Amino acid sequence: MTSTASKLPIQTKIIELKNSPKEDFIIFSQDDNAKNVSPYNKRNYYKLSYLKTKSKFFDGTKIVELEGPSLFFSNPVSHYTFEPVSEKPEGYYCLFNNNFLGYKSNLLKSILSHLHENPIYLLTPQQDEFISYVFKRMTEESNQKYAQKYELLRNYIEIIIHQSNKLSASYTVDQSVNAPQRLCARFLEILEKQFPITKTNTVIKLKTPGDFAELLNVHVNHLNHTLKKTVGKCTTDCIQERILIESQKLLKSTNWSVAEIGYCLGFEYPTYFSSFFKRYTRVTPNEYRKN
Repeated sequence: MTSTASKLPIQTKIIELKNSPKEDFIIFSQDDNAKNVSPYNKRNYYKLSYLKTKSKFFDGTKIVELEGPSLFFSNPVSHYTFEPVSEKPEGYYCLFNNNFLGYKSNLLKSILSHLHENPIYLLTPQQDEFISYVFKRMTEESNQKYAQKYELLRNYIEIIIHQSNKLSASYTVDQSVNAPQRLCARFLEILEKQFPITKTNTVIKLKTPGDFAELLNVHVNHLNHTLKKTVGKCTTDCIQERILIESQKLLKSTNWSVAEIGYCLGFEYPTYFSSFFKRYTRVTPNEYRKN
């Protein structure tokens, strides 16, 4: 592995997506030229990439060349690029969002805890064989109509993350140049720590941009500007998106009343919660639960 200082972005050979994929989870094969698309500038998505062939990683200041099979992670606040340099790249990459992760908060925390500083892992031949198998299985399952396929795909993602935790990172990013990314990661971590909700007498304490700004010891406008710049969403949108995900999970997995769920999520009156839910889903909480 070699490292070369550079102030110029990598010249990519990969076509970029014009629009973010509509799916909550999507997977591509690197050797499928028709789908050889780079997702690594797409905000709001986690990215997981596996390459068997030579690749390059760019962290904003350095180019790192990788010779063997490698695993790369990126999250919505990352600005890294990772791409194949071989004429015939082999491997896969997938994108998934918070909606796909759902209420698996421990998984989300696991991703956030190590992806900023340790995004790349080199694989031994045995690890390469196993990771390749998992990606092939994900590709096959993503095309199935199995009712619980997304739960299965989440399990595959979690397996890969656990495997990476057993490895030594091949490259550590200098965090001194990533203050905005660190602030966003800290915000997302604090937001996620409020979930999942397991009791009807539990009420989230941080509900507004001001609540988070005060805890993070930054001005609310600075937090909002930083989130918009790095993840493409304002603070309010990030908070409400996570509350919506939790409300959907509670409606489907518990027998709690709509009023109880609304109360746990910080809504003073059930009507406020119902209006919020319908604004984003176009159905009422009861209609969502029935369907």
